[in-house]
Amino acid sequence: NSNAIENQIRYSLARICVLSILHKENKHNHGFSVSEIFKSSKLTSRKKVFESIREMEISGLVERNKTGNNTSWRLSKKGEEIAKEFHEILRSHFR
Repeated sequence: NSNAIENQIRYSLARICVLSILHKENKHNHGFSVSEIFKSSKLTSRKKVFESIREMEISGLVERNKTGNNTSWRLSKKGEEIAKEFHEILRSHFR
């Protein structure tokens, strides 16, 4: 089914965007909110961004930081290693 494949590709893109955004900005100790990640991603589905973050949290790739009512996300050590690897692979394909 082409719709199912298209949806899988869109979720994959959301995951890659989240990894890339958090990798580029990992020097910020406070992390980024879902809204900040969504805005930076230029994607049209906030739901896909949020679900990608939740999957990555379950997998240990991102860490949640809750301060009062604010929640932010940043890459874990494991997430940073994967993001670096993906960044190198993707960079070689999109020069």
